[in-house]
Amino acid sequence: MAGKDKTESLQVDTSLVVNMVLGSMFHENGMAQVVQMVREAGKDAPAAAARAIYVGLAQARHALEQRGIPIDNRVWTSRNGALSQVVAEVGKALAASLGKQFLSPQFLTATAQAVMQIMREQEAGTQQLPPEQPQSVEEGAPSGLLAPIGGE
Repeated sequence: MAGKDKTESLQVDTSLVVNMVLGSMFHENGMAQVVQMVREAGKDAPAAAARAIYVGLAQARHALEQRGIPIDNRVWTSRNGALSQVVAEVGKALAASLGKQFLSPQFLTATAQAVMQIMREQEAGTQQLPPEQPQSVEEGAPSGLLAPIGGE
């Protein structure tokens, strides 16, 4: 029973985080800005989408920490976790605006890998977010988005 409770808790945590990230990305003209960044990025489209997704994940993490809401760390990068769900939803939105190539496994995989790279660099303290990212996120971006997959 305890294992089932942990699985249910992880699903609830993941759903909460995904809704927070997508809510912020689709609020007002947020997704229009992501579409514009990706359009202008050309061949670097996965990296542009990854930066926007990372900012959303970091903001969600920070907001939860500020409110003292504990979230299972596996939420971020586990199979079917927040990262994969957000990447898929952003791919759908980009496909609707820019073309079906943004739903390709190649684009989605490259984007997820780019987000993971940003996470690793943030954890190591070596990544500087580009100037177009909000200053508050750059200064206050929480660490700890990388979690052991399947671990506690």
